[in-house]
Amino acid sequence: ADVSSGQLLEFEIQSFVSRQLRDSTYNVSSAIYLPQEDRCVYYSYGNSTRQLAAGYYVLDLTTLQDSLLMPYLSEIGPSEVVNGFDISPDGEKLLIPVNRRTVPPLLVEYTLATGIQETLRVNFDRQLLWVRYHPSGEQIVYSNYPLGAGGFTVSDDGEIGVINRQALIKRVLDANTNPNGLSVNVFPNWSPDGKHIVYGSAQGPVSEPPGAKSFYSLYILRNVN
Repeated sequence: ADVSSGQLLEFEIQSFVSRQLRDSTYNVSSAIYLPQEDRCVYYSYGNSTRQLAAGYYVLDLTTLQDSLLMPYLSEIGPSEVVNGFDISPDGEKLLIPVNRRTVPPLLVEYTLATGIQETLRVNFDRQLLWVRYHPSGEQIVYSNYPLGAGGFTVSDDGEIGVINRQALIKRVLDANTNPNGLSVNVFPNWSPDGKHIVYGSAQGPVSEPPGAKSFYSLYILRNVN
C-alpha cells in the first residue's frame, strides 16, 4: 500500500470512465503523456515471470502497442514510492531521478532522439528524488525526500526546491507545514502558468513513536516565480 506499482489506467475527466492500458503484471509506477501526441511514456519495475524488462516504455494510446525506450532498473525499486520521472515541454527529453541505496540520488536528462544521457550536476542530501519541468523548460521543481515517505515512519524531513536548468543552481523553498517541527514534503508540480507549486506534506518525523509521520494533505506555494 505504500508504493506505486500496478496497472496503468486512463481516465476521461468529465465522465471519469476509465480504460485499462496495462494490467497489474506490468508493475507500472508512473506515466506521462508525450506533448501533442497520442502516446505516453510509462515506467515499469519489470516482471521476470512475463519476461518484462524494467525501464521506460512508449505506449501508443490508439493501437496500445508499446516499445522499450530505455532499460533502467531502479536500485531502490518500488521503495522509492513512485518513479518521479518527467518529460520536457517540447517532448524531446526525459528527466530521470536515479535513486540509490547508500548514496544520494543523481539527476539525469535523456534525449529521446539521440539516446544521449547527461548527469545534471546538482547535489541532493536526502535519499530519494522526484522532479518536474517548469512549463517553459527553464526550471525544474524537485522534492528530495526520505526512505519510508510512503509509509508511517521516516528518518528525515522532505526538501522542495527549484533548479535553474541552465545554471544548475538550486533554490530551496520554505515548504514546511509543521509549525512545531519538521514536515515531509513530496511530489510537487507546477501550476499551468508556472507561478505556483502544489505539493503533498505531512507532519513528522516525531520522537514518539520514533519517526512517526501524519497523513499527507495538499498545499500550494504561491508566487514561487
